[in-house]
Amino acid sequence: MPSSTQSERSGPTGSRAGGARGFRRYAPLQIVHGAATDAARDGRLDAFLDRLVALGLGGIVVNYPPAGYLCDAAGWEATRQAVRAAATRGLRVWLYDEEGYPSGAAGGLVLAAQPETEAVGVSWAWLPLDEGEGAPAARSWRAPAMAEAMLGAWRFALDPHGQPLWAGRERLPAPRDPALAAAGGAEGTRVGIAFTRRLYEGTHAERNFHASRRMVNVLHPDGGAAFVAVTHERYAAELGPLLRHVEAVFTDEPSWISAFLPPLGTRRVDDPLAPPPVQYPALPWATDVPAAFAAAYGDDLLASLPLLFTDFPDVTEEARRCRGRFHALTARLYGERYFEPIRAWGRRHGVASSGHVLGEEGLVTHAAFEGDLMAQLRRLDWPGCDVLDSDPRRIVEGDLGLTARFAASAARLNGGAPVMCEISDFVQRHGGAGGASLAAMRGTTFALSALGVAVYASYYPLDAGGGEGGYRRWCEAAARACRIVHEWEPLVDVALLYPIRAVWEGFVPTAEEFRAAVGRDPRFAAARGVSSGFAALARTLLRCQVPFDVVDEAALLAAEPEAGGNGTAALRCGAAGPRYRVVLLPAGGVLTRSVQEALLRWVGAGGAVVAVGAGPAAAAGEGPLAPSLEQGVERMDAAVDLCARLRDAGPAAPRLRALAGDVASVLAAPFRHRGGRRGLLLANTADAPVRVAVGGPVAGDWLRTDLATGKVRALCLPGAKPQKDEEAYAVGVPPHGGVWLSQRAGVRGA
Repeated sequence: MPSSTQSERSGPTGSRAGGARGFRRYAPLQIVHGAATDAARDGRLDAFLDRLVALGLGGIVVNYPPAGYLCDAAGWEATRQAVRAAATRGLRVWLYDEEGYPSGAAGGLVLAAQPETEAVGVSWAWLPLDEGEGAPAARSWRAPAMAEAMLGAWRFALDPHGQPLWAGRERLPAPRDPALAAAGGAEGTRVGIAFTRRLYEGTHAERNFHASRRMVNVLHPDGGAAFVAVTHERYAAELGPLLRHVEAVFTDEPSWISAFLPPLGTRRVDDPLAPPPVQYPALPWATDVPAAFAAAYGDDLLASLPLLFTDFPDVTEEARRCRGRFHALTARLYGERYFEPIRAWGRRHGVASSGHVLGEEGLVTHAAFEGDLMAQLRRLDWPGCDVLDSDPRRIVEGDLGLTARFAASAARLNGGAPVMCEISDFVQRHGGAGGASLAAMRGTTFALSALGVAVYASYYPLDAGGGEGGYRRWCEAAARACRIVHEWEPLVDVALLYPIRAVWEGFVPTAEEFRAAVGRDPRFAAARGVSSGFAALARTLLRCQVPFDVVDEAALLAAEPEAGGNGTAALRCGAAGPRYRVVLLPAGGVLTRSVQEALLRWVGAGGAVVAVGAGPAAAAGEGPLAPSLEQGVERMDAAVDLCARLRDAGPAAPRLRALAGDVASVLAAPFRHRGGRRGLLLANTADAPVRVAVGGPVAGDWLRTDLATGKVRALCLPGAKPQKDEEAYAVGVPPHGGVWLSQRAGVRGA
């Protein structure tokens, strides 16, 4: 199992966190952006940083000031002063890699130097064009005004209902100039065209809370490298020896800018906007994608482009296979071309890569914004998530808990690196609630740490939680929780398969605002069903106190069965990765032939595979599910019954019995320390107290720590036993509270 020591679990810069003094190495970082450098310019730096220290913060996330971004000598001197002064105070230092989110543009410098790296997409239009294009009927067969290059034109025969048929297609010679007319359609036919276009208006590049500006193409072969050359290499050159004080670099919400969003009240416009009269659905693109597709699959992507955009009534399997392959390829290229250059730079300089992506909350948004969330997170040394809602109830009732679990799972599959969370009460402040209470802030933090978060990058204002005294109490509580996650190893032995391939196979882009379209467009029904079913199963596991990791295809393919304790089998994911005793297959998932073979090896070694609900099918184009796998998979219809079985059979999961209050509101995370001691983190997401009897592996002499106050006392056994031959402790967890149960030093766990 991976070591639980900080230096061994924190990637390339583990020793740097140790440079922070004592308890502060676990305390939250404050995202200050250019505030520290502005203070340096104004002679206020000492007072600014001393205030952060007095509040109990553990570090800063800082970047070059916005004015003259990366180009002004005075700005670099202020940045050096901020890094030096923070390190002198024992504060951890992270670099924020952008002038303002989303990352990748370097404040516009990347595109100024290499305009060819701008985000582009491939779009589809049916002819004749919408009248909004302004073309008279005689010219209605031209391409949209936004088109930059034609990729293909097709004429389709129609079925009796007027729907185009894939079998009745004819590929037409597409004119090189998009302004020229494409071949028209005869009666009873319809013509469609595929074309490339720039992506800006209506996307996250325009519609964010910082600035509207054109963005780099994360699929361009040079996109990520150009960003690193302009940003990261400049930091290394300008900071020089001071770079040794930088623990990590934070990249913020990159994506491939091909989905459309509602207006968000962006503060400024850097690049002029020219909204198109008609919008067209888009997918991410780069000029070498067709060649990469052919190299990976031996097929002609250009000939199949219509299948990525349209559901033809006479073809299903071929369309699903094409979509699955396209999204798998573009997700891989995104990781290789954006995240990998950042990680490679960091490893050359001893700086960890961290941050988070866009649209972490559900599988359909994963497909729209980054293709494969788990793959992108696994390319970060310290995977991260974004939780801007400080209502603890939404951790278990909504999708917030799942965003943290994705990041924590990626970290464990990478060997146990720390997990970062950008945290704030943005939703409360912008929703009219006036900010979260101290209790809600602590409750959110305890719950997220129970899910694996070890580092908080805070956007809370410094007077959050009822003033500076409240903010300091939050920092202290967060540090207590983070220390546990840093120093103890989580006990997780259930793997939940990440069913993103099933979403890819059913995914079609839309010209509408994406999230609204997902909720109402029937074309998203299958993908929406897979996503919602997966989320519901994950929430049930959380509410039933069953620890789990989300495991992707790559992890399963690399996993090896091995003998476990007591004659059981374990599935080892990597030399330093986690071991699992059961793999869960969510309803609606699809399995490639290679994944089926991996699962068969696991079943053959005595491992357990449980399909929930309808169970999986074979991936498109790969034939029926292997009969031997069908026979080796156990099926369970009720997720709650599954949870009861997992708790009873597994050594990791605690058994909680309600004594008072709603036990389903309590997250329970078991841990193990060096020498075998056990620990259990309980986080109450409800605003009412909960009292539970904790059974399972609780033998020995235990202590109870209130994470809000730090108070420690001995834990006593009650007289009654909840089950035969099992001891249990009665534990009260305050509203939005966190309780840490741990065996005393010198006591080995069972």
